[in-house]
Amino acid sequence: MKTALRLLALLLAVIMLGSAFVSCGETKPNEGDTGKAPSGDKPSDTEEVKFYENLPEMNWGDAEYRILGREFEENNFKNFEVDYEEMPEEVVGLAVYNRNAAIKAKYGLDVVGKLVNEKTHIPAKLSLETGEDAYDLILCPNDQLQPFAMQGYLVNMRDLKYVNLTKDCWNDYANEQLTMGGKLYYTTNKFLLQDKHRTWMLWYNRTLAQNLKIGYLEKEVFDGTWTMDRLIEISKLGSSEFDGSDGMTFGDNWGVTFSDPYCFAQLLLGVGFRLSEQGDDGYPKLVGATDQMINYLDKIYELTSNTDSCFIHNVRPTADDNQKSGAGIFTEGRAVVMGHAISFIDNLHKLDFEYGVLPNPKFTVDQEAYYSVPNISNGSLLAVPATVFDLDKAGFGLQAISEESVDTSYYTYIETRCKLQDAYDEDMAKCLGIIFDGVVYDVAFISDFGGLGTVIRSNLVRSGSNNYASQFKKYEKKANNELKKIKETFVQQ
Repeated sequence: MKTALRLLALLLAVIMLGSAFVSCGETKPNEGDTGKAPSGDKPSDTEEVKFYENLPEMNWGDAEYRILGREFEENNFKNFEVDYEEMPEEVVGLAVYNRNAAIKAKYGLDVVGKLVNEKTHIPAKLSLETGEDAYDLILCPNDQLQPFAMQGYLVNMRDLKYVNLTKDCWNDYANEQLTMGGKLYYTTNKFLLQDKHRTWMLWYNRTLAQNLKIGYLEKEVFDGTWTMDRLIEISKLGSSEFDGSDGMTFGDNWGVTFSDPYCFAQLLLGVGFRLSEQGDDGYPKLVGATDQMINYLDKIYELTSNTDSCFIHNVRPTADDNQKSGAGIFTEGRAVVMGHAISFIDNLHKLDFEYGVLPNPKFTVDQEAYYSVPNISNGSLLAVPATVFDLDKAGFGLQAISEESVDTSYYTYIETRCKLQDAYDEDMAKCLGIIFDGVVYDVAFISDFGGLGTVIRSNLVRSGSNNYASQFKKYEKKANNELKKIKETFVQQ
């Protein structure tokens, strides 16, 4: 088997190398006045071109393109999209391996993963503070990159010569939300997979839903009628005494269970709640404790504060249950719906019932779309460190690996790993597509401006009641001071 895989990889590399040679003589016409070099054109020694429509024909002489990522025993928190020293048998790893081989053959760039057994902002901070040119790209937890940007440690990706953010490999919505004052210091794209693996969504037990006559929930998703009111109804229909003890405990049947308190924020942003929005000046501004935001919270509390129908790991219903896993209840077939990250797919072999996936429910049927939420502390965003000596190589490598990932590692992860290997049927695959397409980024939530992100992620779910107006008032001044500082700092960078 391994020999066959090696032969396949070699054949793919040869084909891709041949394609690169064939393209050397091709120059596409320049489509309109884009302010960029014509497609395929390479500047002369005296010509100064800031941006390229397409990557030019260049060979970097097997120079290393160094990516800082996280190593981990399980794929939950590992940056598995970066590099493999030996050819793996797992489909996504094999796609990554072949992608890197193609980049080396086509551009003479050797993708090298600098993977560490700790959260990556720790070694990143060390290299940035000492000025060491250690990495061309850093993949760091979402909530750790804003401080780096404020200290001038990151490069505005809009200034990199070879980076073309209009290409399909980039996420337009993420770029729009994460741009502050016209500058984009960190974002995501189709090269990055670990952020997608840690996207939060809902799993449900189809078998149990049918037995309880709840119905086939995917139909409601496709009809646009999957709402919080329906999830609240299911939480009550699916909860019942099972273990013989007084009151609802871990051992009973639950309509809704959550594997982490973070699921409160998952549902909240899913119904449209936002901490910040883009202001007219291009910088984020606070939304505030408006009546609409309070209404969103009231609806989430209607579900999560009911200790007879909603189990939240490490929060409710009782102190004895605090350390028992909401995922364990679902795995044992005693919950209809569970909130968890997509990475739960790594546990599907433990299930002996038919399952499905659902996006976070809408507030009402009038909501325009279903919204998904990335993991803040254990999901990754990408950034280019300002300590890079050769910014041309860093920009070229970022665009190259992003473009090459679209039809290789990204396609394999989405279409093969998630939709085929882990999907029961076409409807589950369709729901996964809705979930991936709906990921939103709220910069105040991600970067915890003034501590408001912590209020949403932790404080409110533990309070059990809607005291957001007072919580917002408590942290508002500090958050606005941070936003003011961002504007003052970014204007000077």
